[in-house]
Amino acid sequence: MKKLPFIVGFIFAFGISSFGQTNTTSPCPIISIDGPAGIVAPGEIATYIARIANTERPRDLVYIWSTSAGGIVSGQGTTAISVRQPKSQALTVTLEVKGFPAGCPNVASESAIWDPAPQAIKLDSFGGPISHIAKDRFEKIKKAMLLNRNSQLLIFMVYRKGAGAKEIEGWRNAIFSSIPTFEEDYRITAVAAGEATNNFVEIWLVPPGANLPQCELCGKRVETAKVTCPTITISGPTEIVDLGNIVTFVSTISGVRHTNLRYRWDVSKGNIISGQQTQSIRVRVPKKSDGYVLTAVLKVAGLPRTCPTVASQNGLVAARFTGDPLDDYGPLSLDEENVRLVNAARALRSNPSYRLFILKYFEKPDRRNSQNIRDVFNFLTRSAKISTNRFKIKSAIGRRDETILWLVAPGSDEPQL
Repeated sequence: MKKLPFIVGFIFAFGISSFGQTNTTSPCPIISIDGPAGIVAPGEIATYIARIANTERPRDLVYIWSTSAGGIVSGQGTTAISVRQPKSQALTVTLEVKGFPAGCPNVASESAIWDPAPQAIKLDSFGGPISHIAKDRFEKIKKAMLLNRNSQLLIFMVYRKGAGAKEIEGWRNAIFSSIPTFEEDYRITAVAAGEATNNFVEIWLVPPGANLPQCELCGKRVETAKVTCPTITISGPTEIVDLGNIVTFVSTISGVRHTNLRYRWDVSKGNIISGQQTQSIRVRVPKKSDGYVLTAVLKVAGLPRTCPTVASQNGLVAARFTGDPLDDYGPLSLDEENVRLVNAARALRSNPSYRLFILKYFEKPDRRNSQNIRDVFNFLTRSAKISTNRFKIKSAIGRRDETILWLVAPGSDEPQL
C-alpha cells in the first residue's frame, strides 16, 4: 500500500502528457493545388485547381489567387483559375484561402516551368591560309568539344570562286588536319556553303535538340538540313515518385525509319533494374532521400551523323519531409529550455503557415519525461501563446536525452522519430 501514491502520480503525469499530445493534433483544413502535368510553353493557357480537405463548409471560404508572372485569364475567386504562361520565366501560382479556423495554414502554391530548346553556338570564323591562324583558336574548339561531348561540330566551308578541285581539296584537308581529332569522328560534319572571293570557314557547336544554324557570312541562305533527322522523345512519370518505388522511362524515335540502333541509358539517381540497351528502362528509386529530380538520359547510336543523338526526361522524387531544423539540444534546465522555445515561437510567428514539431528522445523511461513534456506544452500555450494546432510534441526512448525542433512547411510530411 505504500507504493500506491507513486503509481497514482505516474498515471497522472502520463495522463497529462497524453492530453498534451492529443490536443496538438486538432485537424486543420489542408490546401493543395493541382497544376499542369507537363511543361507549359510560353503563351499557352494552364489550369490550376484548388483542393481543400478536412473542411465541412467549403462554400464559406474565399479564394484569392496570385501569380509571380503571367496573368490570370479567368477564375479569380473560385477554386480553379486559367493562367497564361509567361515568356522565358518560371511561373508560381499562389492561393490564399480565407475562412479557415484561426491559426490554420491557409496558403499554398504550385509552379510550372518552361525549358526552352538549346541554341547552336558560333565558335569561330576565319579565312585565308590556315598557317596564318593562331593555334589557340583551334584549342578553343577542342575545349568546347571536350566540355560538350554530346554536341556536334558543324563546319560551313566556303570556297574561292573559280577554285579548282585540287585547291578545294587542299583547303578542306588543311582545316581538318588543324582541328583536334576525337574518337567520335561522327561528331564533326562539314557542309559546302557556296562561293566567295576567298576561302573561309564558319564553325558552330550544335547541342542535342538545337536547330541546325544557318551560315551567317555566306551571303545567302544555305540549306544545311539535307538529312531528315528523327525525333527522340522520352516519356517518364507524370506524378511525384515515392521513395523506394520503381519508375519507367520509355523512348520513342519518330520521323524516319530506323534500324540497327543501339541504346545506352544513364540515370542521375537510383539503379536501372531492367531495359538497358532497349527503348525502355525500369529504375529503382533510392529509399532514402530529401527529394530530388531524377533524370534519365538516353544516347542512341546508329542515327545519321548530323542528327542529335541524345534525349533526357525528368521525374520528381518525393521528399521524406520538407522543413528546417531550428534547434537540437541535450538535457537543459527548465529556464534554459524555455529560452530555446521562445526562439522557436518567434520563428513560428514569422511563418504563419508553418507548424512546429518537437521530437523528444529520452534515454530511459522515467516519470520526469512526462513532466518535461507537460512543461513544454504549458510554456508554448500559456507563456508563448501558441495555438495547439500550430505545434506537435512526439517522444520516444533513444540512445540519449535529446530534443530536436523542426519548422515544417504546409503540405509536407511531418518528421518522424
